[in-house]
Amino acid sequence: RDTFGVQAVRGTREIDVLVLTRRAGAELALTPADALAEPHVDTWPACPCGRGKVPTTHAFRASSMGDLALVLSRERDILVLNETGVAGAYDFGLTADSKQDRTFETSLESLGLELTPAPRPVTAIFIESTGEKVPHPVRATDTYTLVR
Repeated sequence: RDTFGVQAVRGTREIDVLVLTRRAGAELALTPADALAEPHVDTWPACPCGRGKVPTTHAFRASSMGDLALVLSRERDILVLNETGVAGAYDFGLTADSKQDRTFETSLESLGLELTPAPRPVTAIFIESTGEKVPHPVRATDTYTLVR
């Protein structure tokens, strides 16, 4: 608990997430990675035009579906869970455009994958309001020295 009336609580709650799964009836279009390759994801703007958020390209090398879910979580700003059941490391590419949400889905569909919104139980640290605020101990007459 702190001065602002909040506390951190570890627990499991059902929250809305995106679930990465294999598309029903679709073949996976993933190239198995070289067994000695190191996992790596290269990301770069596909267009240097600078208007809004430019399309982004991700080149995955020796990457798992968990790596893909992590990148998608960052791009979409929502937790993405890997429920593909696909093991191993692969080389593949993904192109995104924040102006057209379907671009991600189209790229994923071409790989034989899809994102679906669903509630899932997630264990995390949640910040909760306690409903009470503790008065701040600093008084207007207090002085402080900044140390550099």
